[in-house]
Amino acid sequence: MWRGAGRAGACQASRPRRNRGTPGADAPRTRWGVASRVAPHAGGALFVASLLAACAPDASDAGLLPRAERYGIFRDLILLPRPAEAGGPFFLDRFETSVADLEAFHAEQARARGLPVRPPVDRDAGRLPATGLDLEAARAYAGWRFGRLPRQDEWRHAATGGGQYRYPWGDRPLATWSNTGDLGLGRATPVGTFESGRQSGGPYDLIGNVAEWTGSVDLGQALEGLGLLQARSHPALVVLAPAEMPLPALWYVAADREHVWHLVVGAHYLAVGLFDPFTRVDVDAFPLVWPRLPGERGGTTGVRVAADPEGLVRALLSERLAPTAAEEAALRRFLRRGEVRQVLRRAFLRVVPGMAGPGPLLAILQEDLDA
Repeated sequence: MWRGAGRAGACQASRPRRNRGTPGADAPRTRWGVASRVAPHAGGALFVASLLAACAPDASDAGLLPRAERYGIFRDLILLPRPAEAGGPFFLDRFETSVADLEAFHAEQARARGLPVRPPVDRDAGRLPATGLDLEAARAYAGWRFGRLPRQDEWRHAATGGGQYRYPWGDRPLATWSNTGDLGLGRATPVGTFESGRQSGGPYDLIGNVAEWTGSVDLGQALEGLGLLQARSHPALVVLAPAEMPLPALWYVAADREHVWHLVVGAHYLAVGLFDPFTRVDVDAFPLVWPRLPGERGGTTGVRVAADPEGLVRALLSERLAPTAAEEAALRRFLRRGEVRQVLRRAFLRVVPGMAGPGPLLAILQEDLDA
Protein backbone atom coordinates (compact mmCIF):
# COMPACT_ATOMS: atom_id res chain seq x y z
CA MET A 1 0.00 0.00 0.00
CA TRP A 2 2.95 2.33 0.37
CA ARG A 3 3.90 4.27 -2.74
CA GLY A 4 6.82 6.42 -3.64
CA ALA A 5 9.08 4.93 -0.99
CA GLY A 6 12.62 6.09 -1.58
CA ARG A 7 14.82 4.33 0.92
CA ALA A 8 13.55 1.67 3.23
CA GLY A 9 15.37 2.27 6.49
CA ALA A 10 18.59 1.22 8.09
CA CYS A 11 17.49 -2.28 9.06
CA GLN A 12 16.12 -3.17 5.61
CA ALA A 13 17.73 -6.58 5.52
CA SER A 14 16.14 -7.56 8.81
CA ARG A 15 12.58 -6.59 7.97
CA PRO A 16 10.21 -9.54 8.56
CA ARG A 17 8.60 -10.84 5.41
CA ARG A 18 4.83 -11.02 5.28
CA ASN A 19 2.39 -13.44 3.80
CA ARG A 20 0.48 -10.96 1.67
CA GLY A 21 -2.40 -13.36 1.18
CA THR A 22 -3.52 -12.97 4.78
CA PRO A 23 -3.64 -9.51 6.36
CA GLY A 24 -1.39 -9.41 9.37
CA ALA A 25 -0.02 -12.92 8.87
CA ASP A 26 3.71 -13.30 9.36
CA ALA A 27 6.15 -15.53 7.50
CA PRO A 28 9.01 -17.40 9.21
CA ARG A 29 10.91 -15.20 11.62
CA THR A 30 14.01 -13.14 11.04
CA ARG A 31 15.90 -11.81 14.06
CA TRP A 32 13.16 -9.19 14.53
CA GLY A 33 10.62 -11.99 14.63
CA VAL A 34 12.58 -13.54 17.46
CA ALA A 35 12.25 -10.21 19.26
CA SER A 36 8.50 -10.54 19.21
CA ARG A 37 8.78 -13.51 21.55
CA VAL A 38 10.91 -11.67 24.10
CA ALA A 39 8.97 -10.91 27.26
CA PRO A 40 8.01 -7.23 27.58
CA HIS A 41 9.57 -4.98 30.21
CA ALA A 42 12.96 -6.37 31.27
CA GLY A 43 13.64 -8.76 28.37
CA GLY A 44 12.17 -6.56 25.65
CA ALA A 45 13.90 -3.45 26.94
CA LEU A 46 17.29 -5.13 27.02
CA PHE A 47 16.82 -6.48 23.52
CA VAL A 48 15.87 -3.11 22.09
CA ALA A 49 18.60 -1.27 23.96
CA SER A 50 21.19 -3.55 22.37
CA LEU A 51 20.03 -2.57 18.87
CA LEU A 52 19.61 1.20 19.16
CA ALA A 53 22.96 2.04 17.65
CA ALA A 54 22.43 -0.19 14.62
CA CYS A 55 18.86 0.36 13.52
CA ALA A 56 18.16 4.08 13.28
CA PRO A 57 18.13 5.86 9.90
CA ASP A 58 21.36 7.39 8.68
CA ALA A 59 20.88 11.01 7.69
CA SER A 60 23.65 11.11 5.09
CA ASP A 61 23.39 8.20 2.64
CA ALA A 62 25.86 8.52 -0.23
CA GLY A 63 24.56 10.62 -3.10
CA LEU A 64 21.48 11.89 -1.26
CA LEU A 65 20.78 15.27 0.23
CA PRO A 66 20.97 14.90 4.03
CA ARG A 67 17.53 14.26 5.46
CA ALA A 68 17.75 17.19 7.89
CA GLU A 69 18.07 19.66 5.00
CA ARG A 70 14.80 21.30 4.02
CA TYR A 71 14.50 19.41 0.71
CA GLY A 72 15.70 16.25 2.44
CA ILE A 73 12.07 15.56 3.33
CA PHE A 74 11.59 14.31 -0.24
CA ARG A 75 13.78 11.30 0.56
CA ASP A 76 11.19 9.99 2.98
CA LEU A 77 7.81 11.42 1.98
CA ILE A 78 5.61 8.40 1.28
CA LEU A 79 2.46 8.43 -0.84
CA LEU A 80 -0.44 6.62 0.83
CA PRO A 81 -3.25 5.73 -1.58
CA ARG A 82 -6.76 6.26 -0.25
CA PRO A 83 -10.15 6.31 -2.00
CA ALA A 84 -11.51 9.73 -2.91
CA GLU A 85 -14.59 9.17 -0.75
CA ALA A 86 -12.29 8.63 2.26
CA GLY A 87 -10.33 11.82 1.62
CA GLY A 88 -8.04 10.87 -1.26
CA PRO A 89 -4.31 10.09 -1.30
CA PHE A 90 -1.89 11.91 0.97
CA PHE A 91 1.78 11.98 1.89
CA LEU A 92 3.32 11.10 5.23
CA ASP A 93 6.92 11.30 6.43
CA ARG A 94 8.49 7.90 6.91
CA PHE A 95 10.00 9.08 10.22
CA GLU A 96 9.05 11.15 13.20
CA THR A 97 10.86 14.49 13.19
CA SER A 98 14.25 14.04 14.82
CA VAL A 99 16.25 16.46 16.93
CA ALA A 100 18.64 16.90 13.98
CA ASP A 101 15.71 17.70 11.66
CA LEU A 102 14.39 20.36 14.01
CA GLU A 103 17.87 21.80 14.57
CA ALA A 104 18.26 22.32 10.81
CA PHE A 105 15.01 24.28 10.78
CA HIS A 106 16.08 26.45 13.71
CA ALA A 107 19.49 27.04 12.11
CA GLU A 108 17.95 28.23 8.86
CA GLN A 109 15.57 30.51 10.73
CA ALA A 110 18.47 31.96 12.71
CA ARG A 111 20.56 32.60 9.60
CA ALA A 112 17.62 34.32 7.90
CA ARG A 113 17.36 36.72 10.85
CA GLY A 114 21.08 37.31 11.17
CA LEU A 115 21.25 35.50 14.51
CA PRO A 116 23.99 33.12 15.66
CA VAL A 117 23.42 29.44 14.97
CA ARG A 118 23.68 27.08 17.90
CA PRO A 119 26.23 24.27 17.53
CA PRO A 120 24.59 20.95 16.61
CA VAL A 121 24.01 18.19 19.13
CA ASP A 122 26.00 15.00 18.81
CA ARG A 123 24.88 12.36 16.34
CA ASP A 124 23.23 10.05 18.88
CA ALA A 125 21.14 12.85 20.40
CA GLY A 126 20.24 14.09 16.91
CA ARG A 127 18.60 10.77 16.05
CA LEU A 128 16.10 10.98 18.91
CA PRO A 129 12.61 12.31 18.19
CA ALA A 130 12.16 16.04 18.72
CA THR A 131 9.78 16.95 21.54
CA GLY A 132 8.78 20.04 23.49
CA LEU A 133 7.05 21.73 20.56
CA ASP A 134 3.75 23.50 21.01
CA LEU A 135 1.19 23.41 18.20
CA GLU A 136 2.40 26.64 16.58
CA ALA A 137 6.01 25.43 16.51
CA ALA A 138 4.97 22.07 15.09
CA ARG A 139 3.00 23.78 12.33
CA ALA A 140 5.89 26.11 11.51
CA TYR A 141 8.30 23.20 11.15
CA ALA A 142 5.90 21.22 8.93
CA GLY A 143 5.35 24.29 6.75
CA TRP A 144 9.12 24.73 6.33
CA ARG A 145 9.17 21.16 5.00
CA PHE A 146 6.51 22.10 2.37
CA GLY A 147 3.89 20.20 4.36
CA ARG A 148 1.48 20.44 7.27
CA LEU A 149 0.47 18.44 10.29
CA PRO A 150 -1.42 15.20 9.63
CA ARG A 151 -5.10 14.96 10.40
CA GLN A 152 -6.47 12.31 12.71
CA ASP A 153 -8.14 10.42 9.88
CA GLU A 154 -4.83 10.29 7.98
CA TRP A 155 -2.96 8.91 10.98
CA ARG A 156 -5.73 6.35 11.52
CA HIS A 157 -5.55 5.26 7.88
CA ALA A 158 -1.77 4.89 8.03
CA ALA A 159 -1.72 3.13 11.42
CA THR A 160 -4.35 0.54 10.52
CA GLY A 161 -3.70 -0.07 6.82
CA GLY A 162 -6.93 1.69 5.93
CA GLY A 163 -8.82 -0.17 8.66
CA GLN A 164 -7.50 -3.63 7.79
CA TYR A 165 -5.41 -4.15 10.93
CA ARG A 166 -5.31 -3.47 14.65
CA TYR A 167 -1.72 -2.23 14.51
CA PRO A 168 0.59 -0.81 11.85
CA TRP A 169 2.21 -4.24 11.33
CA GLY A 170 -0.94 -6.39 11.39
CA ASP A 171 -3.26 -7.87 14.01
CA ARG A 172 -0.85 -9.52 16.44
CA PRO A 173 -0.52 -7.68 19.81
CA LEU A 174 3.28 -7.64 20.02
CA ALA A 175 4.57 -5.29 22.71
CA THR A 176 8.17 -5.64 21.50
CA TRP A 177 7.40 -4.22 18.07
CA SER A 178 6.93 -0.62 19.23
CA ASN A 179 8.31 1.60 21.97
CA THR A 180 5.40 1.97 24.40
CA GLY A 181 5.14 1.58 28.17
CA ASP A 182 4.19 -2.05 27.57
CA LEU A 183 7.75 -2.65 26.37
CA GLY A 184 9.14 -1.04 29.51
CA LEU A 185 12.12 0.81 28.08
CA GLY A 186 10.92 4.07 29.65
CA ARG A 187 12.56 6.48 27.20
CA ALA A 188 12.50 7.53 23.56
CA THR A 189 14.54 5.61 21.00
CA PRO A 190 16.10 6.91 17.77
CA VAL A 191 13.47 7.37 15.08
CA GLY A 192 13.09 4.32 12.86
CA THR A 193 14.42 1.81 15.39
CA PHE A 194 11.48 -0.62 15.24
CA GLU A 195 11.70 -2.15 11.78
CA SER A 196 8.98 -4.70 12.46
CA GLY A 197 6.56 -2.08 13.76
CA ARG A 198 5.34 -1.07 10.32
CA GLN A 199 4.07 -2.39 7.03
CA SER A 200 6.77 -3.02 4.45
CA GLY A 201 7.99 0.37 3.19
CA GLY A 202 5.59 2.28 5.44
CA PRO A 203 6.12 4.88 8.17
CA TYR A 204 7.94 4.01 11.38
CA ASP A 205 6.70 4.66 14.93
CA LEU A 206 3.04 5.29 14.11
CA ILE A 207 2.46 3.74 17.51
CA GLY A 208 4.89 4.45 20.32
CA ASN A 209 8.15 6.34 20.79
CA VAL A 210 6.55 9.81 20.95
CA ALA A 211 3.01 10.94 20.28
CA GLU A 212 2.48 13.41 17.44
CA TRP A 213 0.53 16.63 16.99
CA THR A 214 -2.28 16.67 14.45
CA GLY A 215 -4.19 19.49 12.87
CA SER A 216 -7.47 17.97 14.08
CA VAL A 217 -9.61 19.61 16.76
CA ASP A 218 -11.36 17.74 19.56
CA LEU A 219 -14.57 19.67 19.03
CA GLY A 220 -16.44 18.29 22.02
CA GLN A 221 -13.57 18.96 24.40
CA ALA A 222 -12.97 22.36 22.81
CA LEU A 223 -16.52 23.53 23.33
CA GLU A 224 -16.63 22.15 26.86
CA GLY A 225 -13.39 23.95 27.65
CA LEU A 226 -14.51 27.22 26.13
CA GLY A 227 -17.95 27.23 27.65
CA LEU A 228 -20.65 28.05 25.11
CA LEU A 229 -21.83 31.16 26.95
CA GLN A 230 -18.31 32.50 27.26
CA ALA A 231 -17.53 31.78 23.62
CA ARG A 232 -20.84 33.22 22.47
CA SER A 233 -19.91 36.52 24.09
CA HIS A 234 -16.69 36.78 22.08
CA PRO A 235 -16.71 40.12 20.18
CA ALA A 236 -16.23 38.43 16.81
CA LEU A 237 -19.33 36.28 17.28
CA VAL A 238 -21.38 39.14 18.68
CA VAL A 239 -20.70 41.11 15.51
CA LEU A 240 -21.43 38.19 13.20
CA ALA A 241 -24.84 37.23 14.54
CA PRO A 242 -27.42 38.11 17.20
CA ALA A 243 -27.26 36.19 20.47
CA GLU A 244 -30.34 34.10 19.69
CA MET A 245 -28.99 32.87 16.34
CA PRO A 246 -27.39 29.39 16.40
CA LEU A 247 -23.87 29.28 14.99
CA PRO A 248 -21.76 26.45 13.55
CA ALA A 249 -19.63 24.79 16.22
CA LEU A 250 -16.39 25.56 14.36
CA TRP A 251 -17.14 29.28 14.64
CA TYR A 252 -16.84 28.98 18.40
CA VAL A 253 -13.51 27.20 17.95
CA ALA A 254 -12.18 29.87 15.59
CA ALA A 255 -13.16 32.61 18.04
CA ASP A 256 -10.69 31.43 20.70
CA ARG A 257 -7.88 29.45 19.07
CA GLU A 258 -5.57 29.60 22.07
CA HIS A 259 -7.92 27.43 24.11
CA VAL A 260 -8.99 24.97 21.43
CA TRP A 261 -7.98 21.40 22.18
CA HIS A 262 -6.13 19.63 19.37
CA LEU A 263 -5.56 15.92 19.10
CA VAL A 264 -2.25 14.14 19.51
CA VAL A 265 -2.00 10.59 18.25
CA GLY A 266 0.07 7.44 18.39
CA ALA A 267 0.72 6.92 22.11
CA HIS A 268 4.30 7.20 23.43
CA TYR A 269 7.01 5.38 25.33
CA LEU A 270 5.14 5.60 28.65
CA ALA A 271 1.67 4.61 27.38
CA VAL A 272 0.39 1.21 28.52
CA GLY A 273 -2.53 -1.08 27.79
CA LEU A 274 -2.15 -1.33 24.01
CA PHE A 275 -1.51 -5.05 23.62
CA ASP A 276 -4.21 -6.97 25.47
CA PRO A 277 -4.89 -9.97 23.19
CA PHE A 278 -8.53 -10.11 24.34
CA THR A 279 -9.43 -6.44 23.97
CA ARG A 280 -9.37 -4.47 20.75
CA VAL A 281 -7.85 -1.04 21.38
CA ASP A 282 -10.04 1.82 20.18
CA VAL A 283 -7.95 3.59 17.55
CA ASP A 284 -9.88 6.83 18.22
CA ALA A 285 -9.51 6.88 21.99
CA PHE A 286 -6.91 7.12 24.76
CA PRO A 287 -4.10 6.06 24.89
CA LEU A 288 -3.81 6.29 21.09
CA VAL A 289 -5.62 9.63 20.76
CA TRP A 290 -6.14 12.39 23.29
CA PRO A 291 -6.54 16.21 23.37
CA ARG A 292 -3.95 18.84 24.28
CA LEU A 293 -4.07 22.61 24.44
CA PRO A 294 -2.11 24.37 21.66
CA GLY A 295 0.39 25.95 24.06
CA GLU A 296 1.42 22.71 25.77
CA ARG A 297 5.00 21.55 25.22
CA GLY A 298 5.07 17.94 26.30
CA GLY A 299 8.21 15.86 26.60
CA THR A 300 6.38 12.93 25.02
CA THR A 301 4.84 14.79 22.06
CA GLY A 302 6.61 15.35 18.76
CA VAL A 303 5.69 15.99 15.13
CA ARG A 304 5.50 14.23 11.78
CA VAL A 305 5.07 15.96 8.42
CA ALA A 306 2.10 15.26 6.15
CA ALA A 307 0.83 16.79 2.92
CA ASP A 308 -2.06 16.44 0.53
CA PRO A 309 -1.22 16.55 -3.21
CA GLU A 310 -2.73 19.96 -3.90
CA GLY A 311 -1.30 21.45 -0.73
CA LEU A 312 2.17 20.16 -1.59
CA VAL A 313 2.01 21.54 -5.13
CA ARG A 314 0.79 24.87 -3.79
CA ALA A 315 3.62 25.02 -1.25
CA LEU A 316 6.23 24.26 -3.92
CA LEU A 317 4.85 26.89 -6.29
CA SER A 318 4.78 29.44 -3.48
CA GLU A 319 8.48 29.01 -2.72
CA ARG A 320 10.40 32.17 -3.64
CA LEU A 321 13.99 30.95 -3.31
CA ALA A 322 15.59 29.05 -6.17
CA PRO A 323 16.87 25.62 -5.05
CA THR A 324 20.52 24.65 -4.98
CA ALA A 325 21.66 21.94 -7.38
CA ALA A 326 21.43 19.32 -4.62
CA GLU A 327 17.95 20.51 -3.60
CA GLU A 328 16.76 20.46 -7.19
CA ALA A 329 18.08 16.91 -7.64
CA ALA A 330 16.26 15.75 -4.47
CA LEU A 331 12.99 17.30 -5.64
CA ARG A 332 13.29 15.85 -9.15
CA ARG A 333 13.93 12.34 -7.79
CA PHE A 334 10.77 12.65 -5.76
CA LEU A 335 8.66 14.00 -8.62
CA ARG A 336 9.75 11.21 -10.96
CA ARG A 337 8.55 8.35 -8.78
CA GLY A 338 5.81 6.51 -10.66
CA GLU A 339 2.58 7.03 -8.76
CA VAL A 340 3.84 10.18 -7.04
CA ARG A 341 4.21 11.75 -10.47
CA GLN A 342 0.69 10.75 -11.51
CA VAL A 343 -0.92 12.07 -8.34
CA LEU A 344 1.02 15.33 -8.34
CA ARG A 345 0.42 15.91 -12.05
CA ARG A 346 -3.34 15.84 -11.47
CA ALA A 347 -2.94 18.17 -8.51
CA PHE A 348 -0.69 20.51 -10.52
CA LEU A 349 -3.27 20.87 -13.27
CA ARG A 350 -5.92 21.76 -10.70
CA VAL A 351 -3.77 24.22 -8.74
CA VAL A 352 -1.88 26.19 -11.40
CA PRO A 353 -4.82 28.02 -13.01
CA GLY A 354 -5.61 29.70 -9.69
CA MET A 355 -2.00 30.42 -8.65
CA ALA A 356 -0.89 34.05 -8.73
CA GLY A 357 2.80 34.50 -9.51
CA PRO A 358 4.25 31.00 -9.01
CA GLY A 359 7.91 30.92 -7.99
CA PRO A 360 11.08 29.39 -9.47
CA LEU A 361 9.99 25.79 -8.91
CA LEU A 362 7.27 26.13 -11.57
CA ALA A 363 9.60 25.13 -14.40
CA ILE A 364 10.81 22.06 -12.50
CA LEU A 365 7.27 20.89 -11.82
CA GLN A 366 6.19 21.51 -15.41
CA GLU A 367 9.12 19.51 -16.76
CA ASP A 368 9.03 16.57 -14.39
CA LEU A 369 5.26 16.27 -14.18
CA ASP A 370 4.94 16.68 -17.95
CA ALA A 371 2.26 19.30 -17.34
